[in-house]
Amino acid sequence: MSINDPSLETIQKSFAAEEIVKPLDNREGFEFAHHFSGGIYAREMACPANSIFVGKLHLFDHMCFLAKGTVSVLIGDKIKTISAPMLIECPKGSKRVAYTHTDCIWVTILKTDDTDPDRIEETYTAKTVQDYLEFCNKQLELPLFKDMQ
Repeated sequence: MSINDPSLETIQKSFAAEEIVKPLDNREGFEFAHHFSGGIYAREMACPANSIFVGKLHLFDHMCFLAKGTVSVLIGDKIKTISAPMLIECPKGSKRVAYTHTDCIWVTILKTDDTDPDRIEETYTAKTVQDYLEFCNKQLELPLFKDMQ
């Protein structure tokens, strides 16, 4: 499954949804595992049934893989119910809001040589919409993009 780059409106809606469900997103019973191989990082999250989770706002294109279970998840600007196995191509600006109907295993896959999960999260995600927009603007200031203008 592939989705288009999320609009700023979609990103803002994800943050608004996060505020609504945040009291329910306690990650109790969630288990995390980190896998590294040849410049690839996979963050595996095992979630119990009937859980709600909100992901981070991603700064780069990446992939997610639902390895087990069924979830309803915000993909692009729509909520879709998906079942494993399902690979999702996620563009920069992606932020997940999900409800697990069953026990699930959700894997986020990033290209990086880093092996420190905390540093990877700090490097590859934004905490706010403003942080995301500032990052995007800095990318446009790189010489490669200046030459295209």
